[in-house]
Amino acid sequence: MQQDQNLITEELELGSNARASLNNAANWARFIAIFMLISCVIFLLVILAQGSEIISGYNEGFQSYRGLSPGSGLILFVVFLLAGIVFTVIFYYLLSFSLKIKPALIAEDTKQVNKGLGALKIYFIISGIIGILFAFINFLAFGKLL
Repeated sequence: MQQDQNLITEELELGSNARASLNNAANWARFIAIFMLISCVIFLLVILAQGSEIISGYNEGFQSYRGLSPGSGLILFVVFLLAGIVFTVIFYYLLSFSLKIKPALIAEDTKQVNKGLGALKIYFIISGIIGILFAFINFLAFGKLL
């Protein structure tokens, strides 16, 4: 009954174990997010700087392979660019979680904890959708081999 009242009044009641776990998760999330954001930015810079070489190299190297069209290199470039942008957004939400949750735990600010957990929720939703999409693509690609 007390737990239902806390949900209604939005009081923050976390035990020391829950606080320690969220704090530890925020530390790891910050480390992973910063590392991956730097990696994504470097990837995007390389893609943008070397885009014409990627397109021409792909078109020249695979022109006769399975009847690929000459525009396949451009499609590959766009796919790489979109993937880099999507992964940058994903790790932005992970960083947002880590930056919001720690001060919220110290201040016992329920709204900020909810915002931090909301950012983590978006991170997991997007990651889940991408995981399902990759599994589906792999099933289509390798299902033909079986």
